[in-house]
Amino acid sequence: MDALEIQPGDVVVEIGPGRGILTRHLAATPAKITAVEIDARLLPKLEQSLSKFDNVKLQHADFLETSLTDIIKEGPAKVVGNLPYHLVSEIIFKLFRHARAARDDKNTPWVERAVLMMQKEVARRVVASEGNKTYGILSIFCQLEAQVESMLEVPAACFSPKPKVDGDVVKFVPYKTPSVYPQNWQTLERIVRWCFHRRRKMLRSTLSSLAGVHPFWQEASLDFRRRPEDLSTGEWVNLADTIWQLQQKKEQRSHGTPDSR
Repeated sequence: MDALEIQPGDVVVEIGPGRGILTRHLAATPAKITAVEIDARLLPKLEQSLSKFDNVKLQHADFLETSLTDIIKEGPAKVVGNLPYHLVSEIIFKLFRHARAARDDKNTPWVERAVLMMQKEVARRVVASEGNKTYGILSIFCQLEAQVESMLEVPAACFSPKPKVDGDVVKFVPYKTPSVYPQNWQTLERIVRWCFHRRRKMLRSTLSSLAGVHPFWQEASLDFRRRPEDLSTGEWVNLADTIWQLQQKKEQRSHGTPDSR
């Protein structure tokens, strides 16, 4: 609740209110709450326990299948939730896709921050920095999109029923104007996923075997004897941009289009 920094008139989206424990605390604030719950069996009790609050709207829907713009509408918004552990990555990436859309279209409501509970193992990957053994695909994609911070660990014993792993609450503050960002997201995603799926190998080995990328990667100012976890997010972006720019020049030449200067 404190990490959300709720102000009067804020729009808050809760993912999966469940039994409504957090929802009731949210409802006691001056925010407008939309709680999105996929399980129809939970709705009657939720409606009953929240009936005295006129600032709460329950929406029976799958958050992953619902347009975030349609949920928010009024915007900007804040997002909170104790996420189903097997859906954490999908939900995070959905929020980031929305952030990219909002950067391109000012009519798309902005998500100011998200405070999400997830398993501790995933949280460590989200906030890990280069050189750390937990640093990887999720670290890079999350840190390019948002400022991330682990807020607190939550032992498994705090939950009912008790899960097999501990939890962690992570705060995401999406960048409206990222200081480092790829010119072509698909190129970055392709090389990052390819290299980290072979993370024990040196970059010169993995990149030389990636179709369409070799030999463009050799033009980047990097030591390719390093391994994937050694590169910062900025270095990954530099590598992806170099490759993409050279691919574009090759395509222009093949179509007889002069380079734009």
